[in-house]
Amino acid sequence: MGNPKPREVYDVLRVEGMAPGSGQPVPKHFKNIPATRVTGEGTTSDPYVGWVYDLTSKGARTIRRCTEIVKEEAIKLGMTYAWIRSVNHPVKSGWSKTNVQVLLPAQPHITVIFGRSASTMLWHGHIWTKNFADNSGAPQRILQPHEVEEKGGNPQLWTYDPASVPELTDESWLFGKVTREDPKVIWVFKPNAMTSQRAIRRCTEIAKKETKELGMSWMWIRSLNHPYKSSYITLTTRVVLQAQSHITVAFGTNDSTLLQRGQSRTKDMADKSGAPQRILEPSEVEEKGGNPQLWASGPYPYMSLPANYPY
Repeated sequence: MGNPKPREVYDVLRVEGMAPGSGQPVPKHFKNIPATRVTGEGTTSDPYVGWVYDLTSKGARTIRRCTEIVKEEAIKLGMTYAWIRSVNHPVKSGWSKTNVQVLLPAQPHITVIFGRSASTMLWHGHIWTKNFADNSGAPQRILQPHEVEEKGGNPQLWTYDPASVPELTDESWLFGKVTREDPKVIWVFKPNAMTSQRAIRRCTEIAKKETKELGMSWMWIRSLNHPYKSSYITLTTRVVLQAQSHITVAFGTNDSTLLQRGQSRTKDMADKSGAPQRILEPSEVEEKGGNPQLWASGPYPYMSLPANYPY
């Protein structure tokens, strides 16, 4: 039996001024939260806040302050519904030296979901906090953006629908003229000063070539060429495994909609710089799905699949 398939998670990181996408339906159990764990009327001035998390062992001040902070952020975001998935806590997921997912120390944060109706989730992520000094775990206040160690600001949110993409203003990471002959290539992933210019140039050239062949005019590079992939060894334990080198990409025909996302698999230069020399031929690719290996972004009706769809 193969590894359990992880559930789909859309992870476009929110930036200031970014509009949410169409979202995803809330799970059934979100609609059955006991009244004792709910507050608010579901309006912009008094958002609904529901505790998905079990409150049995939590202090009254922790519950009250988490609720107040989440409601405050919902109002700022113009959201009318919020669901608290985890009480304020100082740990995050990370990776051990053996590539097993583990819990690591982190700045305290509340895990939360926001929406504008009782049936649709638009944003999910974290609200970073500063705790009271009494070790109760109760959040005293929201951290200022400059106090947050993680990227993404505060709150740190991702969209549930990749149809929303940030309007990037850093022109140094934009290439192309937004035509099918010269597609726009946007680096969402920002290489650091240690990344070779050849790796950046070759990834951009390969991305542009693939975009043209697909008839797309916009392309987002979400990850530099790399030889790793994620997999699950149990339903809850994720590991990083060796893989054929690939660039993580997304394609579209305009600046507001992602149509396909996946990997362009490559053969690296022999100098171990990480720069891709060329795109692999389909016969060279170890994973199913061809090259590029792409998935449709967002809901895709089964009746729209080709009759010979093989998977």
